[in-house]
Amino acid sequence: LRGDAKYSAHVDTSGTDLIAQAEATKDKFDKKSNQDQMVAVVNDVTNYQLAFKDFRELDDQRRVTMEKIRTGARRALAEAEAIRMSQKAELAEARTAGSHQSAEKTAKADDSNRIIKLTLDARIEEKNYILRGEELHRLRVEQLLSEILALADNLRSRFTDPQNQERVDDVRLAANQYLQAFRTYAQLIIDQRASEEKMVDHARGLEDAATEIRQDQKTQLENLLGVP
Repeated sequence: LRGDAKYSAHVDTSGTDLIAQAEATKDKFDKKSNQDQMVAVVNDVTNYQLAFKDFRELDDQRRVTMEKIRTGARRALAEAEAIRMSQKAELAEARTAGSHQSAEKTAKADDSNRIIKLTLDARIEEKNYILRGEELHRLRVEQLLSEILALADNLRSRFTDPQNQERVDDVRLAANQYLQAFRTYAQLIIDQRASEEKMVDHARGLEDAATEIRQDQKTQLENLLGVP
């Protein structure tokens, strides 16, 4: 939950200690069945450690990828806002001069504002996907970012000012970076869930093995003592 290194280190140390204890206990057993039980314990702990290592690495990758998502979203918002403000300023000048370009500048400002709204909506759906893991939210993020890219292409085709064209190019680049980072993040979530399932399976296997060993030793002790 916290991603704290000290908890990871504690899991590693506990696993290593458990393996050492199981191997030492195995050497004390004479019966092969009991030795096999200890081998099973070592295998479950080792596999748990491997799955936990994968889980941590994927978690680190998720943190890095999330920062890329945030950077792309912030950049897209900033550039879209810059375009919107420039069009508002040009619109005011056009109205003062009585220019016929007012309608087009209004449309460009509106499109820039729509890009901002779509980006904010994408971030909301992104968070919903991370929290709930529902496919509909992932698809919605893809759809919203695709709309942004299409709108940016259309907007750029209507600009003649190189500075505005460059701004739209930056919006498109940022939105595409956001999209690629989100796709990577979504796959990391899937991979991390798979690692978590492996951890749970091996932990249950360890619990089952421990229960079996305890019951077996109890039975052997009762037989030795002649307990009915």
